[in-house]
Amino acid sequence: MSSSSILLIGTESGLFVAESLPGKKLYHDSDSAAAFPKKFPDWDLKGPFLTGFNIFCSAFDSRTIPQTLYAGGSSSHWGPTIFRSRDLGKTWQESKDSPRFSKKIKLCVKEIWQMQPDSPEYPGSIYAGVSPAALFRSDDSGETWHEIKGLTQHETRSSWKPCRGGLCLHSILVDPRNPNHLIVGISAAGVFETFNRGKTWKTTNDGIPSDPRTSCVHKLIFAGGKTGRLYQQNHLGVWRRDSEDSKWMPIDQGLPSRYGFTLTSHLENPDEVYVIPHESPEMRTAPKGKLAVYRTKNGGKTWKELSHGLPYPAYVKILREGLWINGSNPSHLFFGTTGGSLFASMDKGNHWIELFSHLPKIFSIKAAFFPNAPVQPKHS
Repeated sequence: MSSSSILLIGTESGLFVAESLPGKKLYHDSDSAAAFPKKFPDWDLKGPFLTGFNIFCSAFDSRTIPQTLYAGGSSSHWGPTIFRSRDLGKTWQESKDSPRFSKKIKLCVKEIWQMQPDSPEYPGSIYAGVSPAALFRSDDSGETWHEIKGLTQHETRSSWKPCRGGLCLHSILVDPRNPNHLIVGISAAGVFETFNRGKTWKTTNDGIPSDPRTSCVHKLIFAGGKTGRLYQQNHLGVWRRDSEDSKWMPIDQGLPSRYGFTLTSHLENPDEVYVIPHESPEMRTAPKGKLAVYRTKNGGKTWKELSHGLPYPAYVKILREGLWINGSNPSHLFFGTTGGSLFASMDKGNHWIELFSHLPKIFSIKAAFFPNAPVQPKHS
């Protein structure tokens, strides 16, 4: 038995699982260049698994023993489905009954866009966001699913409009302070909030200009530290909301572009956030070919460019689930491109290497640290 970091890499050609090999330095706690490790850990890449499926999302469920891994897959032939693994991705089983709308509703689930384990108070519960935009919950660890009808039947639904990727529910937040409080992001409908586990919902867009494009939320996250603060990247910029009764405020001054898709946050420090800007809605690649991650340590007041080790010029795209910070070890960051490159940093983005290249188009990245993970044999 040994300590390992596990990466779930969702692509247009299935899921890859990477594991850091034992005996290597996995992390350090300093931002200084002097402390930067001369060699990144070696990784064992296994897969692809679940071939034939686009894997738009994945999730680690640390509430179970052993931990359960989830992956949301969509296939033009087989349709959408959800897979589970209880051996760190070595084998996968399909759910008995994937998310499906009631026959009374003239809607058909097309893709699984997001998965989010519920709070510890509901150990068998997990949420899934789908397109066309809707929220489903399983109360038996992903075996069967039921629709959260309070959102599907929301009074504003007739005004929801599909974006380029369709009408999708892609962000699901479960409040760590209140298991009945959920927040979701829908493209293109906006941010919705419930305090009764989905029975009733309200929109929460105070402070954002009344512009149809602001309803196109690209990514929504909780800040760290259980403060209730939210961050979002939408069509017109990066925004912060400090509490349930406060307004959204823009925090993108200092970034090379307001436009982008992805962001992630330190799970303990509410002021530390990472984004990857794109040029514009018309040019969805790194601004002027300068690929960089940007970090704020003061809640968006100032931003620092993090590009050491990244290629230039690089006109690449990173999708909304393509950037991830390892919650168990927040020094580790990863992002993947639609060109199949996966970049890693072990020191909060100060230095980067290309961990893997020539993978299929990368949709999603998830990472977690397992103190006593069994080292798996290489996939043949």
